[in-house]
Amino acid sequence: MRRFWNLATSIIFIIFCISVIGYLQIPITSRKSQAISKEEAIKQEKRDYLTLTFLKNLPNFGFNNLVADWIYLRFVQYFGDESRDLTGYTLNPEYFTAFVDKDPRFIEPYFIFAPATTLFSGRPDVSVDLMSKGLQAIQPQQPKAYQVWYYKGIDELLFTSQPRQAKISYQIAAQWAKYHDNPEAQNLGQLAQDTANFLKENPNSKKAQGASWMSIYTNAREDSVRELALQNIERLGGELRIEGNRATLTFPEEK
Repeated sequence: MRRFWNLATSIIFIIFCISVIGYLQIPITSRKSQAISKEEAIKQEKRDYLTLTFLKNLPNFGFNNLVADWIYLRFVQYFGDESRDLTGYTLNPEYFTAFVDKDPRFIEPYFIFAPATTLFSGRPDVSVDLMSKGLQAIQPQQPKAYQVWYYKGIDELLFTSQPRQAKISYQIAAQWAKYHDNPEAQNLGQLAQDTANFLKENPNSKKAQGASWMSIYTNAREDSVRELALQNIERLGGELRIEGNRATLTFPEEK
């Protein structure tokens, strides 16, 4: 009988959450697919914040993974909404924080949350702090776990002026990549180790910075981010060549 009531309680909880989220999203589903005013965009962002606050404050009944999925899906919708052109990306750090609090071991979303928070919200400090918090729960054997350390190193090197901390992050990324026997892990692990070596010899290495910008370029989902990465590579004196799906960075020797 206890198992029955536990199952019933779980089902009721899930239905309740879906019902509340559905209610909060009524304005989205009823909105016409046309340009909206800034006033309406601001109102929508307030509704998004209410939805996020509800998800953040849900009690833990063993459904944190499910709630984290909802937060991630809501963020993808928020991030890609046309309203961002009017209101900006002020809620990116809030979504990232809520996600890490609910399910820090879910790795894939870090690769969207981190650059979105750093590049679009201008909060690399928040991005680094949340990746540091999440990494406390992540094991090196998890698929792509090493990439979280690599992304953290990028933020530390390029945006928070912490080259020595970036060197440590790159070194750990290289160590964790060894747990994975696939070309992607081996290639990124070698790049991470090379970058750490550059930083050991020269904390202000242009090669290290260029390699980090190349990683941003090759993983960017937005044209504006790719353009930013390319501009910074050229500013550092590097040249990025794209041949098919392969990117090659050439750099003059540092003196």
